[in-house]
Amino acid sequence: MIPRGREPVRLNQRVWWLGRWQSDDFTRSNAYLVLEDNRGILINPGSAPDFPALRSALSTLLEPGRLSAIAVTHPAPETCSSLRLWEEAGFTGKIIGHWKTTMFLSSYGAVSRFKHIYREEPEEIMSLRFVPAPFVYSPGSLLIFDTPSATLFSGALFSCFGRGEALIDEPEALKRVIEYHEQFMGGGQALSDALSLAENLQPTRICPQHGCVHASGISGLYQGLRKVQCGSSGSGTNQIDGDIARELERIKAEHQRLRENVVLGHDDALRDSLTGLYNQGYLKAYLPRFIQSAPEGAMACLRLDGMKAYNDEFGFDSGDEAIRGFSAMVVENRPEEVLVIRDSGPALLLLFRNEEEALRAIAHAHPSVAVCASFIPQSDPLALFEAFSRNLGNPTPPFILLTEQKTESQLRHAFDAGIRHVYQKPIMLAELECVIDALRRDGDPSGVGADRSASRRRFGTFSLGIPRRTSR
Repeated sequence: MIPRGREPVRLNQRVWWLGRWQSDDFTRSNAYLVLEDNRGILINPGSAPDFPALRSALSTLLEPGRLSAIAVTHPAPETCSSLRLWEEAGFTGKIIGHWKTTMFLSSYGAVSRFKHIYREEPEEIMSLRFVPAPFVYSPGSLLIFDTPSATLFSGALFSCFGRGEALIDEPEALKRVIEYHEQFMGGGQALSDALSLAENLQPTRICPQHGCVHASGISGLYQGLRKVQCGSSGSGTNQIDGDIARELERIKAEHQRLRENVVLGHDDALRDSLTGLYNQGYLKAYLPRFIQSAPEGAMACLRLDGMKAYNDEFGFDSGDEAIRGFSAMVVENRPEEVLVIRDSGPALLLLFRNEEEALRAIAHAHPSVAVCASFIPQSDPLALFEAFSRNLGNPTPPFILLTEQKTESQLRHAFDAGIRHVYQKPIMLAELECVIDALRRDGDPSGVGADRSASRRRFGTFSLGIPRRTSR
C-alpha cells in the first residue's frame, strides 16, 4: 500500500524510499536515499513544495549535513527544484549529474559544487555507477546503479503515472509504464539503447522517478518497452484519455507556478536586512507575473534625497535609521494592496494596480521633482501629467517626461500642457540625476512650480513608470 505518513520505507539493506504520495497525486514522484555507515546520497531531491515532507522523512535517518552528495537523474522541476532548500538545510556535499543536466541546475538557485558526468563513471562514490542514457526524457538523463544492492535508479525510464495503491510491484504496472513511455519518451532508438544499458547492469530492483518500484517482472518490462512506439499520436494506448489530458494541464500550470514557489521558499534571502521589505531579487522574480496580472499597473519610485550630506554629518548609522523610518512611514500610509520594495540606497519601489491609484497615493508624498518614464503612446503621458497635477494640486513640482520620441509636435503638446523638461530615451542616468538635483536644489527655472519652498518637499524625487508596452 501507499505510505500515508512521512516515515521512509526501507527497500533493501542500503536503499530507502523518501517519496511522498497523496491520494490525489497523479504523478507520484519519488526520492531515494542510499545509506552507508551514517553517510548518504540523496537520489532526486524532489520539488520545492515537497521539500518539508522529504526533509522530515530524511531527518529520521540522518541530517542533510551527513549527505555526501545529491544525485540527479534529469533536470525536471519535480526531480530537483528543491536543491537550494536542501543547501539551506545544511547540505554541503556535491551535486552529481550529467553535464547536460548540471548546466541548468543553477536556475533552481543551487550553489554547491557540481560533479559533471561526461561518460560512464567507475564505482567511486559509495559504490554507485553513473551511466549516461541520453534522450530518455532529456539529453542529460542518467542511470544510477547501486552495485552492492543491485538497485537501479532509472529516472524517467520505467516510470508511470496513475493513482495506484502499491509502492512495490503495482498491479498493471506494465500497462501504465508503456502508456507513460508512449507519451513522454522522444525516440525509439534512444529508448532501445537505454534499455540495453539497464539490462546489462542486471538490476534486481528498479526505482524510477514516477510510480511504483519494480522488484519482479523486470524481464517483462524490457520486452514490453521494446515494442513501444514513442512520441506517436495514434489510437489505442497512444491516445491520451481525458484524465491524463486534464492531469497534463494541471502539471503545466504547476510548473508555471514553480519559480514563484521557490521564491517564496527563500523569503529570508529576498528580504532587505535593513528595512524588512522585499529586495531587488524579489522584484526580478515577481515583476513578470505582476505585469501579466495587472495590465493597467504602474510602478512608482520614491527616493529620500540628501542622504549623502546627512550621512557625512551624522554618520551612516543615523542614515540607516532615517531610511528605516522612511520605509516604515511609506508602508504605514500605503494602500493595503500596494507592494513596497526597497530598490537600493534610499529608494523604494511601489507597485500599483493602476496609474490613478499610484497618482493619488504619491500625491500625499509631495515630491520635489516628478519623473514620468512612460512606454505608452505619446498622448498618454500628457494625460498622466494632467492627472498628476490634479491630484497634487498647485503648485506642481517640476515634471520631467522621458519619451521614446522627441518630435516638434510632441514638444509643442508638452509645452502647452505645462511640461518644460522632455528627454528622449535612452538617457544617461548620470545626466538625469544632474537635472533632478538641479531642480530639487534650485526649483524649476522654467517657472513651473516656481514656489521654491513648495518645491523642496520632504520626500525628494518621485518617478512613475508604466511596466508594459502597448505600442511599438
